[in-house]
Amino acid sequence: MDRAAGVPAAPCLGFAELFSDPFLRESGCLAEQNHPTLGRVRMGGPVIRFAATPIVYRRPASLLGADGEEVLREVGYTPEQIAALMDAGVVGRPAT
Repeated sequence: MDRAAGVPAAPCLGFAELFSDPFLRESGCLAEQNHPTLGRVRMGGPVIRFAATPIVYRRPASLLGADGEEVLREVGYTPEQIAALMDAGVVGRPAT
């Protein structure tokens, strides 16, 4: 707060500073997860916490194309249809 002017104020942090700010680290606003290709990744965590519905990070985001086949199966595509879509380049194959 700028006490002389009576205006609430705080410093603006740069992007890199967000991940090393002591207050954000201590208050749990940052989270870490293991990523399948990047290794240990620090990311923004929950800023607001709800007692009845806490935010839980169960796994990192899937790699590009990793869930496509499963999602298409869930909505009723046959293995043959999925293969045809992948062969035609309409649906991507999982990244390796």
